[in-house]
Amino acid sequence: MVARGDLGIEVPMEDVPLFQKRAVEACIRHRKPVVVATQLLESMITSPVPTRAEVSDIASAVWSSADAIMLSGETTTGRYPLECVQFMKRVAGRIEGSATKGFNTELPLKTHKDRLLRAAVVLAQELGESGIVVFTRSGLLPQTLSALRAWRCPIYAFTDEPQVFRHMLLMWGVEPFLMDIKPEPEETIRDAFAYLLRREWVQPGDWMVVVTNVLAGEKTIDSIQMRPVE
Repeated sequence: MVARGDLGIEVPMEDVPLFQKRAVEACIRHRKPVVVATQLLESMITSPVPTRAEVSDIASAVWSSADAIMLSGETTTGRYPLECVQFMKRVAGRIEGSATKGFNTELPLKTHKDRLLRAAVVLAQELGESGIVVFTRSGLLPQTLSALRAWRCPIYAFTDEPQVFRHMLLMWGVEPFLMDIKPEPEETIRDAFAYLLRREWVQPGDWMVVVTNVLAGEKTIDSIQMRPVE
């Protein structure tokens, strides 16, 4: 949590943006969710519209790839809590919609599985208008995919663990779904595609990159697959 109000007490005011940037970068590097909070729309505690500086502040937090931005006084004691949330959503959506960045190429990749996930991101971005489907019971795979910060590449994460589902709600770029994961990988993939179609997250004919296990005799191996939604 980057709470700028408290941070401004501990360091000189002019250093707050520097520490905010370092904190967000460190959290991404260590694959920890990070929230930028306090005084994002301070003037809207008493005013129905924000200042231009506050709009830029929200935009800066979004551009830094923080997992979330959070209101505090604006929605607890402020006069315009609903307007604050609506305006923050508008600004965040506008900034994210204009993003042209690739992905985080500086994330330390510690295992072969990490490199496989990076390959999935590259493939999804090369396909264009694609997403990544991943299945997890621990949340570790979506956590790494989120830390790669792939713009315009949604991560559809399926789990059958309610606690993992709630944790993934905070991850950058991740859309989590609670669904039974069956022993047969192919059946689980079909169920996931059907779920996404019902919820209108995808359309028939869209190409997805699927990170899943494949049964090879008595062994289970990691794989990435390029598959159309049928």
